[in-house]
Amino acid sequence: MIFFNGFLIFLLLNKVKIAVNALNPIIIRGNAFFDSITNERFYIKGVDYQPGGSSGIIDPLSNKEACERDFPLMKELGINSIRVYQVDNADNHDYCMDILDKNGIYLFLDVNTALISLWSLNTKSSYTQEYLQNIFATVDAFKKYSNVAGFFAGNEVVASVEQTNALPWVKAVVRDLKKYISLQSSRKIPVGYSATDLNNRVPTAFYLNCGEEAERVDFYAINLYSWCSPSSFTTSGYSQRVVDFFDFTIPIFFSEYGCNRAVPRPFDEVEHIYSSKMIHVFSGGLVYEWTEEKNNPNYGLVIVNGKEVTKKQDYLNLKEQYSKLSFPSNGGGYKIRGGGNECPKDAFSFNVHAALPNVPRGAERYFKNGAGRPLGLRPLGSKNRYIRPIDYNNNPEDTSDTTSDDSNDNTTPSKDKGASTRIYFNLRFYIYFILFIPLFRIYVF
Repeated sequence: MIFFNGFLIFLLLNKVKIAVNALNPIIIRGNAFFDSITNERFYIKGVDYQPGGSSGIIDPLSNKEACERDFPLMKELGINSIRVYQVDNADNHDYCMDILDKNGIYLFLDVNTALISLWSLNTKSSYTQEYLQNIFATVDAFKKYSNVAGFFAGNEVVASVEQTNALPWVKAVVRDLKKYISLQSSRKIPVGYSATDLNNRVPTAFYLNCGEEAERVDFYAINLYSWCSPSSFTTSGYSQRVVDFFDFTIPIFFSEYGCNRAVPRPFDEVEHIYSSKMIHVFSGGLVYEWTEEKNNPNYGLVIVNGKEVTKKQDYLNLKEQYSKLSFPSNGGGYKIRGGGNECPKDAFSFNVHAALPNVPRGAERYFKNGAGRPLGLRPLGSKNRYIRPIDYNNNPEDTSDTTSDDSNDNTTPSKDKGASTRIYFNLRFYIYFILFIPLFRIYVF
């Protein structure tokens, strides 16, 4: 019995060890990412991960077989980050997030989905209570994982110069996410935006990084395909991007890159992205994309056929490019001073200093009570209507759209302390159980 008890304690302690050895959270200092424990600068070397393609409504982080199949190959490739474009916030992601962690990979996650997102053609009608409830529920589903490096509040919401009037709503979503995280998460998780590469790329970035800290993005990313081999640092426009963002005060990186004009892709831009010519401004990037998809040919690094994975020449070329990289130990010349930039002048048809849209009526309750029941990837009822969100902390039968008054509320919101805290309390309970139950049996019998 003593041996058995000791063995169980050993297993529980090993669980604690796993939690303690989880990847360190990533933080922001100035215009760079850093490991919060080692204080080493974090350069993003990653891929965009959306098996099934951009048109599919799937959650790649709930597919255990795919995670077991793909993530070790990503580690072999030499990456440290992936981007996932949508997840099912009603599903459990412990298994895949643990495999990511064990392979040394961080996650940048889009909070929007194909069915619930901010619509650039009518942002006002899509910025609703239900929309905020859904993206907050996604934060709830992932805030406990230490290898979540950041959330994307939007992806290419502004897809043309004519759609820039949607930017105040993008900024409002950033504001709401940051407030929710500050109240409902035990750690600060950065919130950013992924932009398409338009001619107004600079004022867009500076607008999202100006004003009050609570409204600014924590990082900014660009989907950039301007390097089409054969190319050069100058011809590709990379040199101009460095000039454009030289004074940018927060981290910026490529959320997508990898022009497929040359097949297979040689990825000769990699040595420049991570060179001294760029790392004082940019923090790396994510290659588009992991799997070869029929609707997006010649972008995949691997071909997946069931459980079988074939590495394309693109994979081998990228692996070779990554293997050549070495980073300076002094932070790569990053800018220590962070904070916001000045708002751009006369760049848009709207007033960049105007107040942002108000939080939709009924959504204020989530900041205090949490998001409640997740809507999932397909939030349609049997009668093809939108499911109304239900709060865990409110009466499920109460469907009134009352807005809470936080100024009169003195309660402290509960925060998820993460897996390590839960394991600690579970460990304490089981140790008491294992040690004292035998004594109780001896005393009684």
